[in-house]
Amino acid sequence: MPLGDEAPQDPSIDYIGTKLFSADYRVNVEQVLRKAPSVKQIIQQTAEELYMKQAKQNKSIKSIRYEVEQRADKIISEMIADMSSVNVTKLYHRGIHVSEPEVRALRQVAKEASDENISLIFVPCHKSHVDYLVVSYVLYRMGIALPHIAAGDNLNMPGIGWVLRHNGAFFIRREWGGDKLYIAIMQEYVQFLLQNGFNIEAFIEGTRSRTGKLLQPKFGFLKLILESVLGNKAKDAILVPVSLGYDKVIETPSYVNELLGTPKQKESIGQLLSSVNLLQLKWGRIDVRFGKAFSMKSFINGIVQAGKPNFRNLSHSGQSVYMLQALGYRILAEINKILVIMPTSLVGTVLLTLRGRGVGKTELVRKVTKLQKEITARGGQVAESGLSSNEVIVDRAVKVLGELIGRRYEILEPVYYPVKRFELSYYRNQVIHLFVPESIFCVGMYATIKVGGPIRLQRIPRKLLLSDISFLSQLLKYEFVFGSGGVEQNTDEVLEKLSKANVAESGIEEENNPNNGNGKGEQWITLSAEERRTGRENFDFYCFLLWPFVETYWLTAVSLYTILPDRKSNPNDIHWVDKRIFMKRSQIFGKTLYYEGDISYFESVNKETIGNAIARLKELGVIHLHKGPEAPIGSHFDPSPLSTNINTVWIALASDWIPAESLPEVSNVEEDDSKRRRRNDWDGPIGNFSIVPKKSMYSNSKSISLSHSDTEDESATKEKYESHSSTTEIEKLNWKSSRKIRPVNVPIAEEDDNHKTWYQLRPKGRLWEFCEHIGRFRREGKNRRDTSTVANRVLRLAQLASQWEGGKKKDKKQKAKL
Repeated sequence: MPLGDEAPQDPSIDYIGTKLFSADYRVNVEQVLRKAPSVKQIIQQTAEELYMKQAKQNKSIKSIRYEVEQRADKIISEMIADMSSVNVTKLYHRGIHVSEPEVRALRQVAKEASDENISLIFVPCHKSHVDYLVVSYVLYRMGIALPHIAAGDNLNMPGIGWVLRHNGAFFIRREWGGDKLYIAIMQEYVQFLLQNGFNIEAFIEGTRSRTGKLLQPKFGFLKLILESVLGNKAKDAILVPVSLGYDKVIETPSYVNELLGTPKQKESIGQLLSSVNLLQLKWGRIDVRFGKAFSMKSFINGIVQAGKPNFRNLSHSGQSVYMLQALGYRILAEINKILVIMPTSLVGTVLLTLRGRGVGKTELVRKVTKLQKEITARGGQVAESGLSSNEVIVDRAVKVLGELIGRRYEILEPVYYPVKRFELSYYRNQVIHLFVPESIFCVGMYATIKVGGPIRLQRIPRKLLLSDISFLSQLLKYEFVFGSGGVEQNTDEVLEKLSKANVAESGIEEENNPNNGNGKGEQWITLSAEERRTGRENFDFYCFLLWPFVETYWLTAVSLYTILPDRKSNPNDIHWVDKRIFMKRSQIFGKTLYYEGDISYFESVNKETIGNAIARLKELGVIHLHKGPEAPIGSHFDPSPLSTNINTVWIALASDWIPAESLPEVSNVEEDDSKRRRRNDWDGPIGNFSIVPKKSMYSNSKSISLSHSDTEDESATKEKYESHSSTTEIEKLNWKSSRKIRPVNVPIAEEDDNHKTWYQLRPKGRLWEFCEHIGRFRREGKNRRDTSTVANRVLRLAQLASQWEGGKKKDKKQKAKL
């Protein structure tokens, strides 16, 4: 139901929970925290430690203690909420919609919790700064006590901080480090809220999702609540998963810039909500859903009872970490269950899972209708389903998405095509969680099917498919929340679904088949004849959802060639590089590969997924990470041109993954004249530079292509490229200058020695085998751009990318010294 006039106007009428406003709230909380025994103890310990360190300064212990107390007062003042007002935005002209059954169920839970003086812990997904206001406003209209909102201290700024604080926000640092005083005050504040039955709102992802899908859970604040219940400081806490769906998220343009490497701008929700032009826009509707509430104490007891016999000492750090992780992923799974798919996500998903340039209006409506049915069949919810015709829903979605979608009206029927693919991918990613098992299954099949050949030879042995599915699942474990059950069980379940849908089929190989090496009848799996007849529509859809993520992990793995150590001068050292430099190299490397056609998806260069890939590579032992102002003592490292501090992260390729042979030097490359005059202009989102080959590596190469499609004409490419939201002015100049490259047709026999070396390169070793393994699952392009077929130019570009440090190309002499 939409929240209209029928919602409670007066919170004093049938209002559930703690007081909405309290004039003495802030004073009381400050006194409680100052007098808390744990805070007083930490203040004394900190003062004694400082007294010992500052003995030569002749300061008394009393004066030092006073300074620490002042610091504690400052922490308290900056942290705690001060509830006194509610602000509402009318940005979304079609209103906020909630489910009546969920409202009734939540009010009943709130009533029971209030009678027991137990807090409700609302844990929403985090998509926008608007989330803060939406959840509070919905609860206010439902007649439920407003929550205290755990917000990042980056939002505690003049004006905006005041508004948020008086709407229940309390501000916590992103990094707590080893600040014992801060942690003690934070813990006491949380315990105070829980002991007094105040509701709390905390975002399980920790920050807004820039990609559209749920992020991995952050455990810092959740840990405080869990420890309070485990330590009997609070009777219990009732967790309420919350999903928020927006027809259009305000911040997506800035998300794209951030994911492309633009330094994050200081938060300014005030500019967001006070802009007159922005508030006049019509951004559709918001859907809010509340999941089934569950008791934290019951969750703890369930973990203990289901655990091993020795799972009894809940204070043991390993067991509490396990419990915390289980809780975090339980919440994410519950949010995914209740997530409402918005019409804009349906349209965005269809447009980004097409093989052609665009889609006609009739076909778009058909595909949206089919996707809607698929989502409903999986237990998902679709906004506006059954309320309007799908044609009307599509028209509304296209209007809301605005400039993200291109339109052609001068032809036989309206045709729609994606213009800003990166931004549209945000809406596609809100659907993918419903299709992860099928997507991994189909991409696993694709590794064999794309090889081609007779249909009989495309029968995939079950053992091989299980191996491929297991590899993909493990590789992408930081991207998705997987269901329970092992690989074999999940594979069998997906196969059954796809068989019923006539997408895949299976059979048993004949025992006397000469191609069957084990002499036994082994199960095989392949595409069904009907799926092939209909152009692999369903199979391709599942693959298209996963391919951008596979592409990112392949890019990150290949980018490790940009941090190879110099085997000649440092044969025994691993080579440390500032992680930020590595990310910049990976992104500029990825952008180059995209514009040259060796990567299919521009959104694959986003730094958030690259960051997940780095974390996964560390877990697999491919790389090492080190945190500190410098790399480990005794190691070889490049001093970072960026500012370094104790939080700087360094990355190095593990020694047993380093190729035995170094890559050849890159030579015979010159800069375009227009770029030579702007040598230090590498200052765009991830650095902008153009490298123009003096001679082509391939005899039939005519120019470097910057087109988004192999079949686009130059004028269409130029129009699309220059209109791209992430294109900087420098990049537009680069595009224009790149068109001046004259065609060349130089036989390979006449190439110089360096080009011959690169052409004859046959990479070997554990790292390259790993890259090729991931490459098996990549989308094959028009020119069969698999990992092995692009090795020469890809590794040559990696070597070129390795010469860039924070916006400046390494000086050759400096490089030799390093």
